Amino acid sequence: MKKDSKNIKFNFLTGDAKKIFIFLLSQHPEKSDVVVWLQGDRYDRSGKVVELFKKGFAPKVLISGNNIRIGKHGETDAFYDTKLDEIKNFLLENGVKGKDILVDDDSLNTAQHPENICKIANEQGWKKIILVSSPYHQLRVFLTFVKYFNNNNLNVKMINQPALDLPWNGVAGGKTKTRIQLFIDELAKIKKYKNDLASYKEAKEYINSHYL
Repeated sequence: MKKDSKNIKFNFLTGDAKKIFIFLLSQHPEKSDVVVWLQGDRYDRSGKVVELFKKGFAPKVLISGNNIRIGKHGETDAFYDTKLDEIKNFLLENGVKGKDILVDDDSLNTAQHPENICKIANEQGWKKIILVSSPYHQLRVFLTFVKYFNNNNLNVKMINQPALDLPWNGVAGGKTKTRIQLFIDELAKIKKYKNDLASYKEAKEYINSHYL
């Protein structure tokens, strides 16, 4: 396995899955209502969130996650992560004002993000959201959101902005596995939870109707 190869991640994908993933990693940011920081991998995703906010792509930041599934570093299958108030303090220290930060503390997993985020979006009148996750996680995030949007007939546009500066052969924040190993795990989760995710056909239709 070549060190930090730019194409290593694509060795595990074919057909529509590969095309969709390439699209998600190459999507350009757009002016939106909010930047959503999906909790995970400690501060790995922080740089992208702050960058998008400071460049004016959105006037608000929403932190989505929980303070429950936070285990000890090194525990088997533990969710070792940063608490939401620590994430908020990080944003405050990096130029985001308190009035511009919202927190969803009820999302225990990827499946719960869309419902809770869309509830807040509806309350705030948001129509376009930027989703920031780690690149290895973004495909499942996208499929999860498309499924939720389709099931609930929601006309919300999501812009995918994974933190692309993270090396694939590096260990993710708070984890014991490299990002490429976690990506392989993600592909297994996509198969395992397929009933809760949009199909690749549905994902293509969403891309065609919202971006192309």
